[in-house]
Amino acid sequence: MKSNIKKMIRNGIFFVIIFVLTYIVIFSKIDVNGLIEALKNSKIQYVLISLLLATNNITFEAINLKRNFKLLGDKVKLLSCLKYSSTGFFFSSITPAATGGQPMQIYSMNKDGIKFSHAASALFVSYISYMIITVLLAIIGFIINYNYINEIKFFKYLIYIGLMANTLIITVVMIAMFARRLSHKGLHFIIFIIEKISPSKAKDLNKKMKHHLDEYHQSADFIISHRLATAKTILISFFQVISIHSITYFIFLSLGFDNCSYFQLLMLQSVVYISVSAIPLPGTIGVSETGFAIMYKHLFPLSIVETGMILTRGISFYILVIITGLALLILKLTKKNKQRR
Repeated sequence: MKSNIKKMIRNGIFFVIIFVLTYIVIFSKIDVNGLIEALKNSKIQYVLISLLLATNNITFEAINLKRNFKLLGDKVKLLSCLKYSSTGFFFSSITPAATGGQPMQIYSMNKDGIKFSHAASALFVSYISYMIITVLLAIIGFIINYNYINEIKFFKYLIYIGLMANTLIITVVMIAMFARRLSHKGLHFIIFIIEKISPSKAKDLNKKMKHHLDEYHQSADFIISHRLATAKTILISFFQVISIHSITYFIFLSLGFDNCSYFQLLMLQSVVYISVSAIPLPGTIGVSETGFAIMYKHLFPLSIVETGMILTRGISFYILVIITGLALLILKLTKKNKQRR
């Protein structure tokens, strides 16, 4: 546990360093006076809608987790599920490639008495639903906006990489889940190659990969046994992803610009989101801001794009990181005080 804490501290320091570099490279170039003036003239109702949409990222995942736990026979309160989804968001945000989110969620669930297998299944079904919706929306957005995206010089290649990487991940996971014979053959082939390169590592890797395959198969059994519940999970994940991508539209509305339709901005934002997800930086800091500026600079005035970028990322990411981090800290301190009494 101590090693995990040290790792999280290192990741937290890395997160701060990336944030500082992002400020130096991106935010320091922004006209602060112009930003303040734009905020003063913004329509507050749309900013509040954006805040509500941002919180849906936490709330909708909690709803999915609660349903999954109920089907697994665990009576878990919605407040506890909100704690788990907040844990996932916070630690995913401060660790490279979001690697710390699910392990910390499972750790938190185990501390509350939930079996590892139940925790893994509940999380995985929620995660795979989220990823399917994210990738599908991005593919649709890419097809619809292909001509526009193709004119973007460098960033379009990042979009191609993001789409291909995430599509490949989803495909491999689905094969591992539902094509058992094929997945085992694939595993044997991978181990065969690794044995030729490093026989000492092959045995341990084989054990770990078989364990992961078993988890995938358990999740597949859960999905097949609870088709209606899985459909509900996918539907809630759809609203979760839509909420995140809709923030951009309402931010531009708050700044007085309505020359782009809701659907157009929704589809473009789905592409931005998938493109930066392939970059293994905590919270994709810096890359998301750059991608936002590049994607929308031909649709809106540069000053508006800069303001929109700060507001969108501030509401959808930075504010949520602060809120979830403080909430988890307060819960930790409250629990310690109760234990002392």
